Amino acid sequence: MLCEPDERGPYDAIVSNLPAKAGVNVLENYFHFACTELLQPGGTFAFVIIAPLADMACIWCANAGLALIRTNRTKNHMVAIAQSPREVQVGKLSSNGWISAYLRSHTERQLARANLEWDGFQGLPEFDEPSFVTLCTLSLAQRVFAGLLVRRALVVEPGVGIIPIWIKEVLGTEEIVLISHDVLALTASIHNLEKKGFLKAISILDPILPIISPSAIENSLPHEALLQEKEGQVSVEKKLSPASIDVAVFFLEDIPRYNIASASWLLTQKSLKRGGVVIFSGTSTHCERVCREKPMGFSRLPHSDQKKGWHAVAFRRD
Repeated sequence: MLCEPDERGPYDAIVSNLPAKAGVNVLENYFHFACTELLQPGGTFAFVIIAPLADMACIWCANAGLALIRTNRTKNHMVAIAQSPREVQVGKLSSNGWISAYLRSHTERQLARANLEWDGFQGLPEFDEPSFVTLCTLSLAQRVFAGLLVRRALVVEPGVGIIPIWIKEVLGTEEIVLISHDVLALTASIHNLEKKGFLKAISILDPILPIISPSAIENSLPHEALLQEKEGQVSVEKKLSPASIDVAVFFLEDIPRYNIASASWLLTQKSLKRGGVVIFSGTSTHCERVCREKPMGFSRLPHSDQKKGWHAVAFRRD
């Protein structure tokens, strides 16, 4: 990921096919980051960039202290080779502040009876407006979470962090556990929570949910298949204590050859306290599968919500 600290560096050479969709701000920061963080003094930086950004790339090189050695332009692209200074430069980017290179916007909205604000980032949706699935989830959450004593909350795939911020503002939770396979989403959520003064968020990086092999699912009951795969949960067992969560929100992603419903239920069974409430949000297909695979010991609540093809359903642990 551009501008993300790399413990294996610095390197003698870097070769990059720079993605224009990353945005001008991210790319400009990357040139400085490559020069000060990723390259050895005198190291080589070779890159390809689209023609409309070629002139800007030359300026970025100069501003970052990179000396252009050679360029070759075609109709659509520019290939360039640059070299970092022989002496190490000062003023490096903070290793904790790499997320700032992706900053895109700041949004303030009233959602589900709460005044929320968050920073949006390149590479993540909801940089200026909440998605329909988030609106579904918030609408349902303010009904099914009402009156609960929430000390610890869990959010799986938090995105930019709108749901965790709402949980912090409305439910007053003491701790929030965030789980995702996306480093940018976890970092953005932590960033937005810390801006609100909330410092008790725990982020757990992928893969927290067990991957259920298709053959196991086809040849056995869902519960038996989950038990077969439970050995892969060692890292999760250490980070997420049993029956430690009061409320949970799962954003169900569409991952090929992955039984997201069964995997989500397994984590819910492990972590949710008795009397706790969980919300599953996603497409109608995913939510229907969650309802079909509901294990014993859970009751579906009469409330639900849907918007533009997105659904949210809730269950209480008996």
